[in-house]
Amino acid sequence: MTMSFPDKGIFWQVREDALEICCHIQPGARTEGYAGLYGSALKIRVKAIAVDHKANQACRMFLARSFGVALRDVELVHGVHSRDKRWLIRNTVHWPEELSEWKSISRHEG
Repeated sequence: MTMSFPDKGIFWQVREDALEICCHIQPGARTEGYAGLYGSALKIRVKAIAVDHKANQACRMFLARSFGVALRDVELVHGVHSRDKRWLIRNTVHWPEELSEWKSISRHEG
């Protein structure tokens, strides 16, 4: 991974071979996209409803597009049945422009 930012932020941290993102998902939203911070998590709105894992799949697809990686590089590691989720994103080489204002916020600055 060749990212040029610190190892840890308020909702993300760099793992061995992946970027770990903590998210709070809002399913059934009118629009899809990043919606700021929700505590120490990144809030993401998805249009899909939370039935039959549709919201999880929509969030996975959104993150893959946003970070410019293949769908297979985005893995849900925690929160299958919760709005609070932890994703691993592999092969990330850039930080989405929409998230640039939060890139350098540390967990201690909140």
